[in-house]
Amino acid sequence: MTFAEEIQPIIDYFSRNNYTVSEQWPDYVQLESNKAQFVFSKDPRDNAISIFVGPHELHDEIIEKIFKIKLEHDVSFSESLIQFFEGPGKSLLNGDQSVLENIKQVSDELAAAYTSEILLKQKINTLDSLWQTKDYSRFIKLMDQTDQESLPRHYQLRYNIAKKQLH
Repeated sequence: MTFAEEIQPIIDYFSRNNYTVSEQWPDYVQLESNKAQFVFSKDPRDNAISIFVGPHELHDEIIEKIFKIKLEHDVSFSESLIQFFEGPGKSLLNGDQSVLENIKQVSDELAAAYTSEILLKQKINTLDSLWQTKDYSRFIKLMDQTDQESLPRHYQLRYNIAKKQLH
């Protein structure tokens, strides 16, 4: 099924709710009303369809956190989305500012958590490398700059050993 065929029921549904197509390309549709803007795009590399409300992606995790539901995945994409917008997502379709703000907040929180996780993994990789090369002074310095509670326990043991090695 092409993106155009897949997205047409959604375009029809949004049109019945006072949205118009403001941009459309082969793998991209932007729908707007005086209340909100939605973008649907398909990535041909993995065949996934992304949904954005304003600048924020409306993905499963955000829907689950805000609306306390899981989208149906045993029906078509358009059916699942229309069910969502006819039910708990109706306020989003109507441009409810509190829901839009909540999406922004949750999106920012998820992005911050993701970034923190990546930074922690980078620090762990660096700590492992410093430990393997026995660069204890840099290991200690990086440990001192790191929230040690976020690290596995054995890093504290290594920290203590590194301190002893330098004294």
